[in-house]
Amino acid sequence: DRMDTCSRDGNVYVKIIDYKSGSKSFDLAAIYAGLDLQLVVYMNAGTELISKKYKNDTVIPAGIFYYHIDDPLISYDEGIPDELTAGLIDEKIASQLKMTGLVNSDATVYRLIDSDFGSRSTVIPVGLKKDGSFTSSSCVASTDQFEVISDYVNQKIKEMGNGILGGDIKAHPRKRSENANLPCTRCDYQGVCGYRGEGYYEEPPIDDKSEGTSDMDSIIEAMKKSLS
Repeated sequence: DRMDTCSRDGNVYVKIIDYKSGSKSFDLAAIYAGLDLQLVVYMNAGTELISKKYKNDTVIPAGIFYYHIDDPLISYDEGIPDELTAGLIDEKIASQLKMTGLVNSDATVYRLIDSDFGSRSTVIPVGLKKDGSFTSSSCVASTDQFEVISDYVNQKIKEMGNGILGGDIKAHPRKRSENANLPCTRCDYQGVCGYRGEGYYEEPPIDDKSEGTSDMDSIIEAMKKSLS
């Protein structure tokens, strides 16, 4: 895992990358459910550390990402001229290795992360339509929204810690949906905890989704309500 920083015009931008041996997608709904908190925890720790180092600058989250360490195999059309083949293969490899995660929606930020950004990045989940708005596949959040996510995760960690200190140590894993697998299926310590597959939490619903809003906006609004 790594943390990168970039200092520009009184701002220090912080980027977190979590390297994965397997494919991993960023899922804000999982964070809302109290799962997959690691990336945000890294960002919270990183921004706190950088704030102490650069006391006169504004520390801004640039993005949190999963990077799948892979050596992808690429197929191509043999009818493509040789002079174009190498470029197309490079593009396909880049798309296979593209990071998933959440990017700051400030153009200054995502152009710093991808210096070759045109209208669609091959590095991060950001793309622009002709009118300059983000494509539906973009995964972006404003600095204020990053702050909401950060505060929510801090609250979740405190709740979990207080629960453990209060004696809540039962094996009670979370399950994303009725048909989803429990994380216990890949755990080597079931014989220690004694969990037998009964009694689990399903992911809490996102209430009051407003018409015309994205799932991400709805989740962040739900996080705001939880913090208020």
